[in-house]
Order: sequence, then C-alpha cells, then structure tokens
Amino acid sequence: MSTPRYGDTPYRRRTASRRKWAAITREKTGPCRVCGSEQNGRVESRIHLHMLVSRARGGDDVADNVVPLCRTCYELVMIRDEATLVRLSVKLTKAELAYVRSKSPRVP
Repeated sequence: MSTPRYGDTPYRRRTASRRKWAAITREKTGPCRVCGSEQNGRVESRIHLHMLVSRARGGDDVADNVVPLCRTCYELVMIRDEATLVRLSVKLTKAELAYVRSKSPRVP
C-alpha cells in the first residue's frame, strides 16, 4: 500500500492567505468567549484564537471556525473540561454553531 502524496486526498481544507488571516484576527480579537476577560497585554492573560474544528479534523481557516479564548479558558477547552465546553457552546454565534455542525455531524 503506497503512502498518499500531498494533494492526493479527496478533501483539502480552505487555508487563509496572510491578508485573510489578518482580517479574521482583527474580527475575532476581543474578550474571551467563555469568561469575558479582556486582553491586557500580560502574557498570562493574552487572548488565543481557538479553532472550533481543528485543522487536523478538517477545520478551515474561516472566521466561523475561530473564537477568542483567554489562556485559562483555552487550557480548559484543550483538556475538554465539560463545564467550560458547555459555557463555550452556549455563547457560539449561529454561524459558528452551523460551521461546527457542518464539520461534525454528531453535534446536536
């Protein structure tokens, strides 16, 4: 069995150009979507742009796949803390939720 070469896969995710990613960053930079904390310049409290559907799972570089999270909430999301995930899910916009559902059919 041969190893597939780059470009041989049937699905290629959409990647953003530098200009498009800069626009997404400007649009999505803001308070943490879970706890509401603001970025104040300190390393400990910087806002991270978190992809709802990871690139490894086919997530695209689009605004509906990105949410701002503070460092604490980001770490809790990454370890799949249930309470944090629930708080995040209720604060998703309709477009973000629709994007997640389109990529993950198991999401109710």
